[in-house]
Amino acid sequence: MIGGRVSKATHNVILTTNVIKKHLQLSLSPEEQRVEDAFLRGDYVST
Repeated sequence: MIGGRVSKATHNVILTTNVIKKHLQLSLSPEEQRVEDAFLRGDYVST
């Protein structure tokens, strides 16, 4: 959510997918892990 609206930016969709996959105890793809790592570092990831 950004400003009360759902963001459909690629990296936000990947981050949302990552949360779901982690909850289901599924492994992340290399691209999903790259986006996750960048998010945790505070970097913006352009996909």
